[in-house]
Amino acid sequence: MTKKPEKRPLLASQVINSTNDYVAILDLEKKFINVNCRQVSIMGYRTEKEIISNTYHRFKGIATKTAEEFVIQDDVVIKGKHSLRYLSYQKYNDGKWHLLLGDKGCIFDEDHDPIGVFTIAKDVTADGLIDLSQFLFDAEKKYASKVNKTGFNYIIKSAGSDVLFSKKEMLIIFFFLRGKTAREIAYIISRSERTVNFHLDTIKDKCLVSSKSLLIEKLIHEGYLNILPEEVFTKY
Repeated sequence: MTKKPEKRPLLASQVINSTNDYVAILDLEKKFINVNCRQVSIMGYRTEKEIISNTYHRFKGIATKTAEEFVIQDDVVIKGKHSLRYLSYQKYNDGKWHLLLGDKGCIFDEDHDPIGVFTIAKDVTADGLIDLSQFLFDAEKKYASKVNKTGFNYIIKSAGSDVLFSKKEMLIIFFFLRGKTAREIAYIISRSERTVNFHLDTIKDKCLVSSKSLLIEKLIHEGYLNILPEEVFTKY
């Protein structure tokens, strides 16, 4: 029986190098098989050849935990066979902090089997996300022992995409984990404090916990600190 040749995506180097975005293509083992010039630069290398066949863990300047979070995002894309949007804030090899807004998508062969991941990100560090960034940084001030101090990676979820919590509950969870009181959350989302407390009680019931401190522990353990509701990103 003739061995079926390995299928690879068609790569258009001229196209990915014509953009100011950071572009990379990885195989199923999370190894880089193509990158553009900007991606080479932010990873701390001089040429594309130095990166090919390497993994996220060979990024110069970022923490191992950050590399593992990138791998987790790719696994979500590959296993779910769908795209995702993310927001990342890291200090890279150039010594500067970069706020990147990116999209990751699954690459398929003609049989619709996953063969890799395509990622493209914009540098939005200076694009007026100051208010949003402040919300994100509050979490690190209040729960410094529980979060990664080297930066953050958030998966941006669209409204209604969470199975357990409603759109409104996801919004409240986001601000609650950033140290906001019920009164502050009520002001931000234009609801009454009583309504916010009602939602928090419902969230506690769904998480099977009896106190706000236990709720914080449970939500962080379940990964909600790394989820950014799309409505927060677009409205607040």
